[in-house]
Amino acid sequence: MSRYHDARRFVSESDAARRERELHDLDQQFKQPPVVPTNRSVHQQMLAAGVEVDNHESDLYAKVTPESTRILEEAGITVDGHNASVFTSQVDGQKWYDLPFRYEPFWHDKAANDTRHQPTTDERSCREVADKIGELLDAVLGKSFMTDDRALGNLIRGLQQTNDTMREHLNANYIWD
Repeated sequence: MSRYHDARRFVSESDAARRERELHDLDQQFKQPPVVPTNRSVHQQMLAAGVEVDNHESDLYAKVTPESTRILEEAGITVDGHNASVFTSQVDGQKWYDLPFRYEPFWHDKAANDTRHQPTTDERSCREVADKIGELLDAVLGKSFMTDDRALGNLIRGLQQTNDTMREHLNANYIWD
């Protein structure tokens, strides 16, 4: 074989090896468990898992355990000094995660004490109506997925009653021209 053929064979083997490596890397990437969305916050998940937590104002502190690490990984939170960091407690000498702005009771208290905006009667009534519609939809959808004529009729009657209640409220509280 000539040098040209040897060089060509070398390049082909290198390309094949590179492609094999890229395919292997892709396989490894897709073997990672997917992030499963949850409607519970990181704080709620830590409490439910029995992870020891503490806080300073709005920052959540969670003891570093396999369970707390799993929760952060599933939530897609990286320990990078911005989304989360690790520190050693001066109290117990243990490693803890510092999760900025994730201590929920701080924010609930702050919202409860915020006097800048208090819901008006109309806003409260609209929320009550929205809650009632949500309950009706949950009741109907949870039972029949709209395939049952009786369930659909119940939904329509419930929405009509809600609409009538809303009209009565508006008529009682507003003067119409």
